[in-house]
Amino acid sequence: MSEIKIIAGLGNPGPEYESTRHNIGFLLLDRLLSPGESWKEKGGALQSELRLGSHKLLLVKPYTFMNLSGEPLGAIMKYYRYEPSELVVVQDDIDLPAGKIRLRLGGGDGGHNGIRSITRHLGSSDFLRLKLGVGKPDGDLASMDISDWVLKRYNSEELVAVDDQLRSAEQVLETLIKEGLVAAQNKI
Repeated sequence: MSEIKIIAGLGNPGPEYESTRHNIGFLLLDRLLSPGESWKEKGGALQSELRLGSHKLLLVKPYTFMNLSGEPLGAIMKYYRYEPSELVVVQDDIDLPAGKIRLRLGGGDGGHNGIRSITRHLGSSDFLRLKLGVGKPDGDLASMDISDWVLKRYNSEELVAVDDQLRSAEQVLETLIKEGLVAAQNKI
């Protein structure tokens, strides 16, 4: 039986950030939303529920900017008395090629300001991270600043590949919840 109780997707609020690489965590959580459920603003975040079989999970999209994600998430974790080990954070990762997925427990922040904020507010880095690769700029865009890259919207061709990546990430999360970490990592 899973110990996961909360899945948090990272992103930035507002229409200007929709469909950007930095918001891939929000994109995945929107796909996970159960039929008939909706997002409710509460505690500085958008929250909803997800049911996977007998498992009931809290979905959270911190509604602060990425660098401050830990503030509302830490408060929600404290309110529900959840432990860091009961949390999965869905994040973008520039060090993974676009389309790739990695699932790991704990570790450093890898330069990701959202993860740094969460670690600081939880007082622990012992939470699961579902990393969704967004790659780094290459070709004609190779000189682009990384912050501009992650805030750049996907084009229509890229969105097709992102859809495949998100579908795979959904399957990994379902395996994680129902069968545990090792089974989910093996699925990747």
